[in-house]
Amino acid sequence: SKQDLLCEIIIRTQARLNDSLRQTQQTAGDADAHLRVLFHLKPDLRADVVRSRDDYEAGVRDLIELSRTERPIATTPTHLLAKLVLGIVNWPYQWYRPDGLLSSAEIAPALTDRALAALRA
Repeated sequence: SKQDLLCEIIIRTQARLNDSLRQTQQTAGDADAHLRVLFHLKPDLRADVVRSRDDYEAGVRDLIELSRTERPIATTPTHLLAKLVLGIVNWPYQWYRPDGLLSSAEIAPALTDRALAALRA
């Protein structure tokens, strides 16, 4: 499914980043030097991450532009609306817990409704 594919892409990318972090941790150097590496990914890793992110964001912008042809959308520039939508859909992994107050089946439509409302504001 599309969700399975997206999840696989995210997991593979994160695995590469984790491998890079582990390699850095195993090299000689002080803690500050290791922390600096977190902000300066290897060029090939950074390029892959940025390209993947940019492609995904471009797809979201395309969907927003398509929506503009079908119904009224906020006058906010498309690139900012895309960031809003991405923020809404990408943040739950930080706080969602299966044993939390709401199930994913309850949270997903609520966040979707909120994102769509923001697009139409």
